[in-house]
Amino acid sequence: MSCYITTRRHFDSIAAGMKELLTRRDFSPPDEVRKHIAQVGLNRAFADMKRVDELVARLADIQIVSVCYRYPSERGIPVAIADQREIMGLPSRRPLTLQPIPLFKAIDCALYQIDTWQVEKDHPLTTDERDCLDFFDRFRVYLTRYIVERLPAYTNAAWEII
Repeated sequence: MSCYITTRRHFDSIAAGMKELLTRRDFSPPDEVRKHIAQVGLNRAFADMKRVDELVARLADIQIVSVCYRYPSERGIPVAIADQREIMGLPSRRPLTLQPIPLFKAIDCALYQIDTWQVEKDHPLTTDERDCLDFFDRFRVYLTRYIVERLPAYTNAAWEII
């Protein structure tokens, strides 16, 4: 499996798409997803948009570490990670506000680049990193359901097969 580090714009667009989606009245992820982004002290129905940015930034960092461990640089893994973190920190072009299907694909692409087995072998994940990956896995599952439920074929299908 080949992999690469996606761009800062890719991650900024994930954040922008998630924030837009989280403001929609018809998008109500389950508690197992909301608990990661709920505003402290408020009803879990309200998403903390800064928390979305933090989770997306953590996902980008996990991807950097994963790819650098999988494809070590001649200059050494720590140097490669530092270089990639510096590149990721540079400003990017204006992010896109992704609609549900492109948002799903962007998250799927970001997660695909992360080989948790390889990372765990060389660099054990922290609790925060595990929680971040868990959040994006669960968000992706809910987003899939959200997309499918809006397809005409799903709407027109019978609930019960008799």
